[in-house]
Amino acid sequence: MVHVTNGEAAAAPLRDAGLPGEVIVWADVLHDGPVLDGLADAEWRALRAEFLASAGHAPSASEALATLEAWDAALSRAGDHDELVLWFEHDSGRAQR
Repeated sequence: MVHVTNGEAAAAPLRDAGLPGEVIVWADVLHDGPVLDGLADAEWRALRAEFLASAGHAPSASEALATLEAWDAALSRAGDHDELVLWFEHDSGRAQR
């Protein structure tokens, strides 16, 4: 079983609760910044990393890129599990006004 959350604020209590399976985070703020179609995975992550750093969501583009790569690698392994549980609050992805 793998549990996917949109941040450490949700992941930490799940880990602390001792739920079976792996808890992973995938938390790119896709409602903010460029989200372009047709890019290869590496191009997508590089674009997002530059934006995340420039918007103050990450200390640097290289750190943002490493985080995005780690999140994607963890998510790509989710198919190895027999069950996938998504933990997202009701307003994930809602644009801010």
